[in-house]
Amino acid sequence: SYDLLVWNRWTPCLHEGIRGAATTYPGRVGARGVHSGRDAELGLCDLVGSRRVGHATVACLAMGKPMLGNGPIPGEGEHNADCLLVAGAALKALDLPGLTWRVGKLLTEPDRLARLTANAAAIGKPHAARDILARILGVSE
Repeated sequence: SYDLLVWNRWTPCLHEGIRGAATTYPGRVGARGVHSGRDAELGLCDLVGSRRVGHATVACLAMGKPMLGNGPIPGEGEHNADCLLVAGAALKALDLPGLTWRVGKLLTEPDRLARLTANAAAIGKPHAARDILARILGVSE
């Protein structure tokens, strides 16, 4: 059992940063990589690390999972990252030391992770597709 379990798309910087945090905080940081059961894997994690913030944002918000972004892809990814940062549902790391430092802060300040998680859950809309379809069809719950 870890204090912080991170799901990671295994970009080199994220991979090294999480390995660095696991070395700095032995037994307290664990990492899960991308597997076929992505949603099930995501559900187990406390934090989602991804460079591809644009692709992972929908799943993370639907599950109320905060994100740790690293060098989002220009365009949609950058805008999603900015939106999550402003909403307090994500952290951003520009480099390897910054990533390790942010993970360490989450371990030493558990209320920070709790706030990120609460903010991600607050802006997430897990039933958005169903709600939109119901509105189009004029169906109420």
